Amino acid sequence: MTKYTVYILNIAIADFIVLLYQYTYFMLFLQPTHLSGSASHFLELMYSLGNKSGFCILTTACLERCFSVFPPICYLFQRPKHLSVIICIMLWIVCGIISFVEYLACYPRFYAYLDEDSYSCYVQTIFRMVLAYMILIPIMTFSTLAIFIRMLQKAHETTPVTFDFTLIAIVILYLVFEASVRLLNTLEYWYDTIGVPIFTISVLFDTVSSSVNVFFIFRHWLLHSEKV
Repeated sequence: MTKYTVYILNIAIADFIVLLYQYTYFMLFLQPTHLSGSASHFLELMYSLGNKSGFCILTTACLERCFSVFPPICYLFQRPKHLSVIICIMLWIVCGIISFVEYLACYPRFYAYLDEDSYSCYVQTIFRMVLAYMILIPIMTFSTLAIFIRMLQKAHETTPVTFDFTLIAIVILYLVFEASVRLLNTLEYWYDTIGVPIFTISVLFDTVSSSVNVFFIFRHWLLHSEKV
């Protein structure tokens, strides 16, 4: 298992968690069922964990791939053998903590009352905006752009291009679906009268993005297995 396969596998797990949440939500919509408080808390936390972990792991994979394509001085030193595994474990733990804090600050999406006016939710929202729009999304975008330029220059290399294609496709899906929903959520927080069903769009876009991501990851896995 290569360092990039570790990232791909963890992204697939995160997408599966999101899809499992969406499937549960859809089944509850078709057949209303009493859901205990503990079950709803668990589902909300798992959704937030999968969503945030997939985002952070994807950004890390783009950054590391960019470093391997355009190696800076700091990357010339010996890379730890299991660095990808260590990074993924740390990201899952950090995203779990952030998800729990966010859950406590703003309450789950299953409930009709969202405590968005509280000071803790305000602070958490500002932190989420800064982290997403000023740090992670720019890193992801510029790293992917560099990978795409390098991929065009090295089109004759089959193995790197296979992974690069998968990575670029997942990033495009994220920017089109996930990032757009995050932007709408931000606008809705500041402007209550934008007139857009944010939750419905979020469910739809999450489902489309995660489903297509799993397809690209499965395709990459098949191509990689055939080459091995």
